[in-house]
Amino acid sequence: MHVPSPEKKVKVDTLHLTSNPLKWSVNEVVKYLKTTDCANLARICKEQDIDGQALLLLTLPAVQEFMDLKLGLAVKFCHQIERVKLAFFTQFAK
Repeated sequence: MHVPSPEKKVKVDTLHLTSNPLKWSVNEVVKYLKTTDCANLARICKEQDIDGQALLLLTLPAVQEFMDLKLGLAVKFCHQIERVKLAFFTQFAK
């Protein structure tokens, strides 16, 4: 079994946002999602009126329950949400 040494750095797929996601409209959320591996969820977000504030509040249980997604797709979607949250905190929450 190979265990990575502590000196190795894991490359994180960081996201650079050009605008504050708290101020995103529903259409801006849809536009962002269409650039990800969750493009097929853009329509659902539009139907559910998910704007930037709502996107940042979504959690895995909420996504599974209210968007009626299978676990794998819900996890992918939540990964994209976490990328936006991380970018928000590093770029805009100072």
